[in-house]
Amino acid sequence: MKEKIHPKWFTATVVCACGNTFTTGSTVEKLHVEICSACHPFFTGKQKFVDTEGRVEKFMTKYGTVESQKTKKTRAAEEAKVKKAAQDAAEAEAGKAVAVAAAQETARKAAAEKAAQTRSEAVEAIEEAVDAVATAEAVVEEAVEEAESAEAAAPKAKAKKSVKATSAKAAAPKKAAAPKKAAAPKKPKAVAKKTAAEPKAKKVAAKTKSPKSK
Repeated sequence: MKEKIHPKWFTATVVCACGNTFTTGSTVEKLHVEICSACHPFFTGKQKFVDTEGRVEKFMTKYGTVESQKTKKTRAAEEAKVKKAAQDAAEAEAGKAVAVAAAQETARKAAAEKAAQTRSEAVEAIEEAVDAVATAEAVVEEAVEEAESAEAAAPKAKAKKSVKATSAKAAAPKKAAAPKKAAAPKKPKAVAKKTAAEPKAKKVAAKTKSPKSK
């Protein structure tokens, strides 16, 4: 025999249309068959159409009795696509809900912190007001005490002043009494009458002299 005229020999893998696989010797590495001992009616006892070119499936699809493999694959791909889109939408909605919940929680915490701060500020303001009222009350009490002490000290000071005035009066020397004027001597009644009648007599004498002169 001539050398280098024989083809290369492989341990080939045979793949059947039913999904069964087995190994055998062949000049090719991989073989595809439509029927094998795992699906042949002689070995399985079940009837099966052997359609190497898909004529039976085409006929069944044409008259609407069965879907073709291509149609099934297309429909399955569309369903998977729709399912994936729905899943993505659900995940997006879930993420959105989580974000909204986080935002609400943040807003709630911020509102709680603000309310607590406002409450603390209000408490501080109330405490300051209470302190101011207490200080004012203390000032008023001090003023009242000072007024009461002043009122209590006033009579004592007045009494001391009166005592000092009395002692000063008692210590001052008494003034000498002024000498009384001597009474004028009384005129006798006859002389008084005479002196009173003199002007009248003069007037009468003047009247009597005035006609003679004419």
